[in-house]
Amino acid sequence: MQYLSKKELNIIIGEIQLKDFTLLSQDTYSDTDIGNAIKSTGMSDELACSAVQLAIIGFGNKNFGSFNYRDKKIDIKKLFEECGVNINYGLGSKLNPSDLTPRRIVRFFRYHIDDYLMSNKNIAPYLWRKYSTRDEHYRCTTFPGAESCIINKNECLYLIETYRTLDARLGLNITERVLRVLLARNVVELSDLTQLH
Repeated sequence: MQYLSKKELNIIIGEIQLKDFTLLSQDTYSDTDIGNAIKSTGMSDELACSAVQLAIIGFGNKNFGSFNYRDKKIDIKKLFEECGVNINYGLGSKLNPSDLTPRRIVRFFRYHIDDYLMSNKNIAPYLWRKYSTRDEHYRCTTFPGAESCIINKNECLYLIETYRTLDARLGLNITERVLRVLLARNVVELSDLTQLH
């Protein structure tokens, strides 16, 4: 027989005991570890500015751009090199909980990005400008990293829909990762996705 019953399986291998078994997360991101790593650079303010810049203007192909801070132009790639930020990791790379990457820095400073957008009504993040329906109500909550801080279900659904548009246009699959974060944070459920177009 191809599929045996539980009893038949237990006859073959014996009864398995799972009472001493504990699941371990595969997620290597830790706000505490990242925060301590950022603090140890002595350049927390500059890294926060880089996070805001990257979340609002965007980045790609190791082109991070620059920003002005305290009357000084700061090249983000040079800042990252100085702070030990890993810009050469690939998809699926094994990272330690304290390893800094551009995306981890954006994720860590997610509340600062949100605050910046709330304080600057004339600024919109590229994700909202290029890939959303531009509903002004969601301007401040539609940026990379927002999936780790938003708690309003409608904001979550709008973000998912925006990432679906981005994925469709660019042939990517970022929506799946964003959805996993939102599901893990219990701010949306799979049944909520039926509300999307």
